[in-house]
Amino acid sequence: MIDQIILGILGAIFINQLFASFVNRAIGRSWPRLSITMSPPATSESIVLERAGGRRATDRSPSEEDYASQRELLLKRVFDSAISSSPVIPRASTSKLGSVGPSHVFKAAELTWSGWRTVRVDNCRDESPDCRSFRLVPVDGNSLPNFHAGQSILVSVRHPETGHRVSRCYSLSGGPGETYYRITVKRVPGGTLSNLLHDHVRVNDELEIQAPRGSFHVSTELQHEPLVLIAAGIGITPMLSMFLGNLEKSPTRRVDLFYQLRAPDNAPFLSLLRLSIDKIASALPTRLHVFFSKPTGFGILANDTKGRLSAETILDRCGGTKGEYLICGPSEFMSAIAEGLVAGGVPENRVHYESFGGKSKGVGAVAVPADDQTTGGSTTASLSLNVHFETSNRDATWTGKEASVLELGEAVGLELNSACRSGDCGTCVLKLCKGTIDYERPPACDFDSDEIVACVARPTSDLRIQG
Repeated sequence: MIDQIILGILGAIFINQLFASFVNRAIGRSWPRLSITMSPPATSESIVLERAGGRRATDRSPSEEDYASQRELLLKRVFDSAISSSPVIPRASTSKLGSVGPSHVFKAAELTWSGWRTVRVDNCRDESPDCRSFRLVPVDGNSLPNFHAGQSILVSVRHPETGHRVSRCYSLSGGPGETYYRITVKRVPGGTLSNLLHDHVRVNDELEIQAPRGSFHVSTELQHEPLVLIAAGIGITPMLSMFLGNLEKSPTRRVDLFYQLRAPDNAPFLSLLRLSIDKIASALPTRLHVFFSKPTGFGILANDTKGRLSAETILDRCGGTKGEYLICGPSEFMSAIAEGLVAGGVPENRVHYESFGGKSKGVGAVAVPADDQTTGGSTTASLSLNVHFETSNRDATWTGKEASVLELGEAVGLELNSACRSGDCGTCVLKLCKGTIDYERPPACDFDSDEIVACVARPTSDLRIQG
């Protein structure tokens, strides 16, 4: 009797399995599966795509776009997991810069905002001996809007000793679709804000930022052409953002990332880029080209290059002049690469770079010499002009010895927004209420006819400006 019951149960199970298999095949419930295995960034990650059988002939097979999208999402998770690991910088115990409690629940993102906005540092991480990343989240309950990869934000800190606002523009180094902003700051000898950030800012400290700005970003009209990203040193920060942004929006676009470094012991984000690009190289058209100018005493990989990057090498490895070329690094590096690319046949409107405070002026292929851009120069050296700053109700006298309206305002104790001090970034734009000004060279940033770029503006009459 018991044997009959056992046999009956086994028979029922067998029939049930056959029926289930038939139903699954009939209605096409089996589709491609995405299997993900991740381990900490310092060791290894693996990405596996599997096809599962059991589909009818009439079922739609996944396209290459489906798989590319899956790979892109996977890589983004792997990449973000690596750059968002536990903080390596201790949390602030008592801070002169301000702190807040736990994060708010974020509301819907605004398109942008005007003025200053308070953010909290929720993660700090050293990317190299002199470069540190700061991850910023809002404290007002509203999420941060997306930005164009390559844009920058103006960051402000109150000096703990003087109480004065210290501001500077930093490129965003995170992906445009993240819920946070990230900046990566290189410590500059004598640099006030970079040293403040490295020496005083810790997790939970508050900073102030302005909305993302700048026209240095990937074109939305050239998605069908190769993307060539060229960086030297800390110039990798906007390129990293563009790399991530491309994965979010155009993962199948061909990308060549050229990275010039001095030596392997100071290479921000290089390990992360190697890891990520190695994982996607077989699935997506992405290549990393690393150059070391002085690698003596260090081991480098077989496919790395000793020496300096040149425009000729870039064009040779890219196999032609087609594509969009974006450059970031020291001024001389950008100018040399841009000039070489144009000389090699790349259309000038396909080469762009941006410099904060360097000799290269703004975004463009090749910087134009100063004597080709002059507008007559100022003739106010012997004049005494009144400049009235309306917001602060402060008056100052322009004698012609001051370098700019910005410097004049600072001389009478005003805290005016500024960053590049060369007319590139647009941080110091002020409303012109009355009067006329002149520029030794036209500013490269965007501004309206009723505005002035204070860091390079020189009065030619009495002025009334907001500030």
